[in-house]
Amino acid sequence: MDLCDIVPTGYNKDTYVGGSIYVQSLDADGYTVAGSKYYWYDDEDGTAWFDGSDEEVVRGQVTLLPGEALWVNANSATEALQSSGEVANGSIDVYLRAGFKLVCNPTPVAVPFNDDNNNGKFIAPAGYNADTYVGGSIYVQKLDKDGYTVAGSKYYWYDDEDGTAWFDGNDDEVSGEELNPGEALWVKGNSSAEKINFPAAL
Repeated sequence: MDLCDIVPTGYNKDTYVGGSIYVQSLDADGYTVAGSKYYWYDDEDGTAWFDGSDEEVVRGQVTLLPGEALWVNANSATEALQSSGEVANGSIDVYLRAGFKLVCNPTPVAVPFNDDNNNGKFIAPAGYNADTYVGGSIYVQKLDKDGYTVAGSKYYWYDDEDGTAWFDGNDDEVSGEELNPGEALWVKGNSSAEKINFPAAL
């Protein structure tokens, strides 16, 4: 996806302060990736994303793979990001790394953490060796606006004699929880071979 196809909505153009909506990429430790901060302007200077040098972002300059998320600063809950593009026909793999990575649901439908409906569609880690995998070493959490863990949102992936599923902090299998379209998780992985799979939406 091209950053130029992601457009902020829900702000009042007459009172909007240029650059107050901005996005950035985070590294495996949660710090801003140098040069990854882009600011939204909608004024006499233009309606577009601009980089830290006040240069307008052009198509092809900033692209994201499906499921790669951005850390977004906004002014209120009425603001949102709207994207355009085709809906993927198949499932989508989002590769992880050693450390943390922001991963969003790239589909237009909510996806459950576990296979609650027994239809095979759920958020499924893969790419690890099941024989040597340390249960819970892949885990996810939601972050609040300040970057802290949302209470009760931390889920751990197990693939052993206790089961193959997401479990919560009480060692209970997660049930009835899902990730909405565009909603992101802060995911802890062990290597770039590991991935999170989102099932086909259609």
